[in-house]
Amino acid sequence: MTQAEQPAGVAIHTVGESLSTTVSLRSVPDVLGFADAARVAAFAKLDEAHRTAFGQFGTPPKVARLMASMFNANRREIRLLDAGAGVGSLSAAFVAELLTREVLPTSIAVIAYEVEPMLAECLRDTLSRCHDACATQGVSFSSEVIVSDFIETSVRSARGDLFAVEGQRFNCAIQNPPYRKINSDSTHRRLLRQVGIETTNLYSAFLSLTLRMLEPGGELVAITPRSFCNGPYFKSFRREFLSKVALRRIHVFDTRDTAFSQDRVLQENVIVHSVRGQSPGPTIEV
Repeated sequence: MTQAEQPAGVAIHTVGESLSTTVSLRSVPDVLGFADAARVAAFAKLDEAHRTAFGQFGTPPKVARLMASMFNANRREIRLLDAGAGVGSLSAAFVAELLTREVLPTSIAVIAYEVEPMLAECLRDTLSRCHDACATQGVSFSSEVIVSDFIETSVRSARGDLFAVEGQRFNCAIQNPPYRKINSDSTHRRLLRQVGIETTNLYSAFLSLTLRMLEPGGELVAITPRSFCNGPYFKSFRREFLSKVALRRIHVFDTRDTAFSQDRVLQENVIVHSVRGQSPGPTIEV
């Protein structure tokens, strides 16, 4: 983001580029390994042009682990939103992370959105493995897979339309949203305008809608292109984003091919950890 948009009184503190995370305190089933094997198999079956059209890029295990490690998530009852979940790699990493901490939650509830039916089937299998892993640690687990367009469903919910998914509030959200421009005359653009969101890309639309579904103090960790950080196209999004959250950490990758090397994607990405409705702290880790 531009210097003018940096929160007042906040210093930027650089902590390095490593993808390493903390050492686990206990052994749990490898749910992320299962999800990653499913990701590789499923994406091999999807047409590359189709994936590009929908902005679908699966999250590698190292990136997923790093994202999960950023959460404080020190609540007893966890309600996680995973929009654009794919095969469930991020949900799996999140569950695995919480199950290896010294203090366990009593329950984890996951709501996951995925528009691709084949990926949604893999997602259900991943969440079933998460259920089994939680059972080994005495943690209650529930999940729901919504095979639907996240933007359409969320806007209908915000408007209170009949048959829309009932409005929900989450205390955690983890995302690798789709990356694709939104045409000015598209259905998505029209729907977003109905709830006061003006943006030019699916990823920023996902983040804007997710922020509205987070309860005060709720945490969002997302990997996105860094294009939202400056320039006129994302000015409206930056204004809304920074008015609703406090930035806690930004991870910048060394090179453009680091985050999604398995998909041969050249994209400058960042991982952002933010907290809904809190004041900025004295430092932001970068």
